Amino acid sequence: MSRQRATWNDQHASMGKKHLPKNSTPLYLRLALVAISLVPLQQAFTINIGSPLKPSELLMAGSIVLWLFSSRKMKSPAEFKLIIALLAILLLSALFHLAARTPLGDFLGYSRSPDGDLIFYTIYPIFVLFMWRVASEVPHEMFQKAIKLSIWVCFAGVAFQLAMMQMDRVDILELFSYETKIRSESLTGSGEGAMRNGTFTEGQHLGFFSAISVLVAWRCRAYLTLSVALFTLAYSQSTTGIVGLVLVVFLLVLMRPSTRAAIKIGMGLAASVITVLLVDSLRNLIILQAAKLGLAAGSHQIEGATASIEVRSLKTEIAWRMMWDNPILGVGPGRFGFWYFKDPASIDSPFWYFLPDRRTIAENAYMQIGSELGVIALLVFIAFMWSLLKRVRRNDKTLLGVFFLIALGIASQSSWTFIPIWIFSAFIISGTYESDPDVDPALVGINQGMIADPRKPNSVD
Repeated sequence: MSRQRATWNDQHASMGKKHLPKNSTPLYLRLALVAISLVPLQQAFTINIGSPLKPSELLMAGSIVLWLFSSRKMKSPAEFKLIIALLAILLLSALFHLAARTPLGDFLGYSRSPDGDLIFYTIYPIFVLFMWRVASEVPHEMFQKAIKLSIWVCFAGVAFQLAMMQMDRVDILELFSYETKIRSESLTGSGEGAMRNGTFTEGQHLGFFSAISVLVAWRCRAYLTLSVALFTLAYSQSTTGIVGLVLVVFLLVLMRPSTRAAIKIGMGLAASVITVLLVDSLRNLIILQAAKLGLAAGSHQIEGATASIEVRSLKTEIAWRMMWDNPILGVGPGRFGFWYFKDPASIDSPFWYFLPDRRTIAENAYMQIGSELGVIALLVFIAFMWSLLKRVRRNDKTLLGVFFLIALGIASQSSWTFIPIWIFSAFIISGTYESDPDVDPALVGINQGMIADPRKPNSVD
């Protein structure tokens, strides 16, 4: 295979730059690049049509249509077979539960209607998975640039939210579709609720995006962009994002121990400790994260500090039982909330869970797939993740870190169709095309024999 690849490179190197076509990147990939750069706009700057219609969704819809009729699309990566299998199970589950009569009685936990939610959450995953398929064709250097731009879009959204909060102009935030009702403990110590979600629906979403963005910025040697990503991560107060990033970085260093790595870590820790001691809000952030995990002395004095992890654990337990009660096809797409309150343990949920028109979510995407689509679907998804792991273990450690953060973040995500999950998964595919002989970069306008070798990416060493 290496001899074939060398021959392919030699043949194209002899052609010369004059044969490189102008604007050779297909239009569907250009649309995909713009969509990737706007991925942080998951709630803010969207159009409410019953659910937020995102700019990235509109652009990716156009990209998918063009891709379907394009003669230049690449051969699908091996993981696409698993995606097709997951889609098949999704459709079977939806058809089965549509054909079955909706149980009689009063139900909570849905936002449209029992069948309305089922249809919507059948169609939307199909779109998201084909979005992943198209995004996986984006040339890696271009993909990195789009993600770097998206980090700045995310930062701009956070800065705008901060400015409007300081001016007490929540009405302007709501005008631009920001989520303003979900609040968290203020890091100023005032005890007032503070927004921490930026352009996302929740701070946990922002934390997932920002944590992975830190590694991508590091890989690109874009240190100013990295500092911006660290700021938005701290702003999110996301325990999964903050603790996850720290654990992943230490894991990557342990996998390749060196004196250089020890010095870098030591200097980073020293700088972090000094910064935390000098900045009150950062010190409060560390205390809050420890309190959320029940590790800080006096964490019981912070109202609701451990509520999030307790509710997530409860919903994971209920989803686990739901999955094994319906192992073949699950309870149906989007119907976790529909059946959630039939479990006796749901009585321990917060009071607002029992309000009408509230769709309860699993907040663990693995368990959402298992409970809604069944055990087989969950195994297919795990096989997909395993295939990604096999790709990255043969490449630089930074991409391996991206994978670990995706895998960890999925366990606390509100939905398995959360777009950043699939964008960063496509980023891994794009960055590991050399491990897949079916991927020919010339088909997307990149001729390896005609361009300079890209700068070696940073690795965590």
